[in-house]
Amino acid sequence: MAAAGKLKGKVALVTGGASGLGRAIAQALHKEHARVAVADRNGLAMSETVTELNGRLKTPSRLASSFFCDVADQAAVESMISAVESAFGTNVDILVNCAGIGHSGKIAETDAIAWNRTIAVNLTGSFHVTRAVLPRMLENGYGRVVNISSIAGVRGLPFATAYSASKHGVVGFTRAAALELHGTGVSICAVCPGFSETPMTDDSVETIVRKTGMKAQDAKKLLARQNKNKRLIKPERVAKEVLKRASSIRSNGMVIVIE
Repeated sequence: MAAAGKLKGKVALVTGGASGLGRAIAQALHKEHARVAVADRNGLAMSETVTELNGRLKTPSRLASSFFCDVADQAAVESMISAVESAFGTNVDILVNCAGIGHSGKIAETDAIAWNRTIAVNLTGSFHVTRAVLPRMLENGYGRVVNISSIAGVRGLPFATAYSASKHGVVGFTRAAALELHGTGVSICAVCPGFSETPMTDDSVETIVRKTGMKAQDAKKLLARQNKNKRLIKPERVAKEVLKRASSIRSNGMVIVIE
């Protein structure tokens, strides 16, 4: 893990930061003295996360703030970035694109609405936010972008075509952007976790139970067996990896799988 306070003075933006992996990542960055902007669509959860972060403050320089945003909406993203820069008095140094939604079902059961929304949030959303913060990062010669993809973006998952396609897109976007950013002082990488202990996984369990009649504990075990170690991943493990990548330019272009 990065040395204590290594991110002091840096502004970190975590989309989807109100719960699950995003919340754990926001906590890890804040612990290393970054000023954290939490962006999400869940106002209540976002408020609770920011209140928890600020409750640990030793100094106002570690301020955390919340920003409501739907990353699929380009105008909303641009407005949110302006609000973040205004609130913190400077640009975003570290971006973690963690906002995402899941969708499960057979191809024949996946309509265009579900497909388009999944792509819009998981893939296009990462593009919108990255594109919005990149000019200032390049101007300053410093920036770290960490995209949260998924194991589904590396090998795909059955009954999750829209989700798998969106997460494969995140990996491709990351690799292409890394080639452009080489030598600029700005790095971009992708972290691809397997099934984790998050609300999204809980939703997947509920879907399996509803469609198959399987018991919840058995459905959870079924998902856990998709991971290499046959266990659900702790959000803190993912957060630790993100913190490592957010602290180093050497991660440019890397795709890190966590199973």
